[in-house]
Amino acid sequence: VDTMVRTVGHQVFAAIGFAGDTVMLLLRALSFIARGQIGLGRTVQQMAIAGADSFPIVTVTLLFVGMAWGWHTATYMVKFGATSYFGGTTAVAFARELAPALCGVVVAARVGSAFAAELGTMTVTEQVDALRALAVNPVYYLVVPRLIACVIMLPILTVIAVAAGLFGAFLLATHVGISSGE
Repeated sequence: VDTMVRTVGHQVFAAIGFAGDTVMLLLRALSFIARGQIGLGRTVQQMAIAGADSFPIVTVTLLFVGMAWGWHTATYMVKFGATSYFGGTTAVAFARELAPALCGVVVAARVGSAFAAELGTMTVTEQVDALRALAVNPVYYLVVPRLIACVIMLPILTVIAVAAGLFGAFLLATHVGISSGE
């Protein structure tokens, strides 16, 4: 029992330390942003990685989620004679919940893994140490552009995700028996 408690205690302290390090990194990045030190060229490059490169997977994912939603929801709404509610409920569900949540998960998985792989490789090959040796702050050079790119591109991708989801729901709902006007 003592060993188990000790192991769990170490894991809890490691998690708290990780959370603290993450908050400190975010605060350092926000301090650069507050001072206007952004690095526009690197930010635009990261926006292409976080936004344009994520566009296909976000669109396809939400299109198929919309199709599944349209199929199941429309089937029951036709069965119970509530077809006039399909458009409104689908739009609200996608705009408020489904598209933002799923877009965030897809972008976090795709972009997060790409950023982690790139920064991990830079750390292993001592490129981050080289930046420090050249008197370039790694937070300013590596973290700030990625943070800004994600903050700008995620809402844009969410709007696209809503449109893709609604289009997918429209496609399947019209085949189930809901008119395109509804």
